[in-house]
Amino acid sequence: MATASASGASGGSAGLIAHKDSLLNTSLQALNASVNVTNSTVKYIDVEEDQIAPGYAVLLMYLMLFMILGAQTGLVLWRKKHKRSYDLASLAGLWLMPAIISFHLKFWRFLSIWSVYSSITGYLIYLCMHKKMHHTTPRQVCVQRVSGCIC
Repeated sequence: MATASASGASGGSAGLIAHKDSLLNTSLQALNASVNVTNSTVKYIDVEEDQIAPGYAVLLMYLMLFMILGAQTGLVLWRKKHKRSYDLASLAGLWLMPAIISFHLKFWRFLSIWSVYSSITGYLIYLCMHKKMHHTTPRQVCVQRVSGCIC
């Protein structure tokens, strides 16, 4: 009895192995059919990729167009209704986006120069914000502007 069950189990696994071998052979035949071998060089036949239907491409184009127009309209309305928040958000974006992109791309030299420049500019703005400005503050701002243009 024990011998019959062992042979039955091995017969089942042999059938599974034979099935896997047949699948492997068919996939190898399909691969060989897609390759032309001539003069010891292998030339691969171009396989067509899935193409987007023309109607679908037009639909995507119109969708992108309406998204761009909607975003632009939203920005113009935001600027008209809430000018101060729009100005602050655009200033923050223009100031931070180069640093964010440079951090992502690992441009460390740019980030170090950007942070030094931002620190100096922040310090000068801090000096200008005092009610009673020190008499050398305008000179410091002017020197910073001239040295920033020359560098």
